[in-house]
Amino acid sequence: KNLIAFCCHSDSDVRRLSSLTISNLSANEMNTALKGKDMLRALNNIIGVHKVLDSSGNDIESKCYACMAIGSLASTDEAVGTQFVSMGLIPSLLQLLSVEDEQLNLCAVYLVDKLSLHEDTHPRLHVYRTVSHLINHEYATELPHIRTYSIGAIRRLCENTCTDIEHLMVKETTEFMASSCDFGDIERCRQIVSGICHLSLRHEAKSEILNSKAMMGSLIDLSKMTDLDVCRFALGSIANIADDNQFCRVISLSQLTVTSLLHALDSEDTTIVRETSRVIANLLSSTEFQAAILKEGG
Repeated sequence: KNLIAFCCHSDSDVRRLSSLTISNLSANEMNTALKGKDMLRALNNIIGVHKVLDSSGNDIESKCYACMAIGSLASTDEAVGTQFVSMGLIPSLLQLLSVEDEQLNLCAVYLVDKLSLHEDTHPRLHVYRTVSHLINHEYATELPHIRTYSIGAIRRLCENTCTDIEHLMVKETTEFMASSCDFGDIERCRQIVSGICHLSLRHEAKSEILNSKAMMGSLIDLSKMTDLDVCRFALGSIANIADDNQFCRVISLSQLTVTSLLHALDSEDTTIVRETSRVIANLLSSTEFQAAILKEGG
């Protein structure tokens, strides 16, 4: 009860330290005392106070600690995440992205990422156009961690087949993902190709992905990577698009890529062989691809 009261204390140092304490305690999954309604409401109120009450930076830090605490609680307990959302957390959270503070922006995007873990929160995330906020946030293009958390949240939203395709802003999302490809960051590549692979299952999304030269080029390059997850999802994305006769004839692959596909059939990983076979089978309705296969002696 003291911690809850201290969260609303008139002294900014007390507010900051109480938020830090709660954040540290939230790291312990067994600490059920933090999941009471009064505590959840106190944390939500810290996020919801849009005005910075002092000039010391304490209130910014309090919001950061509250984001970390809520993220820890919501990631391990779906019911807690749903409760926060029902309290009106999302619009308050997205407003934090407009505050000119990189650490606060990072913590806010981190929390969006954690809330996206549970599909029950997705409808409310879409009501407030969360995808647009994540894609267009100015630091998303500058700070790698903010971009990575943004991609993680968008990827989970793309994986939810119940989501209205319009909420996913396919064209903008595809370009954002393509511009985010960093072949030196395997985890980010996994997030990107997983999101695109699930998007490519939607007929409405296939043309947007195909029309993005940057994304198609990235998928082809990612399909040649040694990481099995990245390779599998990249191949799956191409196979999903090529599964539609309307699009398979438009996909253009270099002779080098065709050679790479044929070599992938010798992979020891069954999933890679399966996805490669899907790509080849779907593309064989294209006379251009048939000629490329014949040139390889296939």
